[in-house]
Amino acid sequence: MATIEEILQEQDVALEELTQAQQRELQTELNGLRLELRDRMRDEMSDDYSRAKNQAVLLAIVGQLAVKVKASITKALKRAVLLAEKRTVDDLVEVITIEDDLSRKEEAALRREVKAHLREERPASGFALVAASLALAITNAIQLRASPMLLAGDSLKDIIKKVTGARTGVFKSFSGRANLTIRMETNRAYNAVQLSALTAAAAYLDSPKTKDPLMKQAVEFWDARNHPFSRALHGRVAAIDEPFIVPASKVREAAQLLRRSASGILWEKRGPNYVGHNFPAHYGERGRIVPFRNSWSD
Repeated sequence: MATIEEILQEQDVALEELTQAQQRELQTELNGLRLELRDRMRDEMSDDYSRAKNQAVLLAIVGQLAVKVKASITKALKRAVLLAEKRTVDDLVEVITIEDDLSRKEEAALRREVKAHLREERPASGFALVAASLALAITNAIQLRASPMLLAGDSLKDIIKKVTGARTGVFKSFSGRANLTIRMETNRAYNAVQLSALTAAAAYLDSPKTKDPLMKQAVEFWDARNHPFSRALHGRVAAIDEPFIVPASKVREAAQLLRRSASGILWEKRGPNYVGHNFPAHYGERGRIVPFRNSWSD
């Protein structure tokens, strides 16, 4: 039988694979829109037109493209969020069942209770605003790159290559941001639902006088890509309604050990510590919250 450490690692890998799959889907969608932009610029703009006419045509194309870009990003984020949220209950119940040695009947009852709670109090997702922001940034960048070239009288061929090129075009320059957006929103959704589900599980399983209550533990995806904050946060425990506390000194130590910057931390700095209730804790976050009792570490 797998150990709890192995089970947690399997859950980590499954969430990471889900994230990467959604990143690939979004990149495929954006590449299709890049090709559409290229073809429309070739078909609807001309070196024989005045600069003003080409500018007007480009403005119309980009305006219509903006709607499609936003729709594609929204679709990818919605799917990533839904898949991440779907994993949370299974992951939570699996750990509690093993560690608390629940019977099948008790496991089923816990699952029903958590799902009922989430139907009533599922955390809201803000990915629509994120999608709109990214779509606006991409379409604005298209205009900013093409307009000076149009005004300078550059050939349409050069403009199209500069704007829509597979290696140097606008969409390529935003591929990293698109991937980061998927990762951050997937992580945010998973952990928001996980924390809500953990709250429901604690209310169901623990009495107010329980001496060994369910708590939350931070578990980071552990590899050479770790942010220094991940190394300092991994394994820390807090009450469900209390923040995690990470000494800034531990983050600096990890940064020195890994020889990389500790920039991009999202949690609030209070005095000598960083504090935060939920993930993501930093940009590129791959960590998550898992249930924990002090007796489980015995």
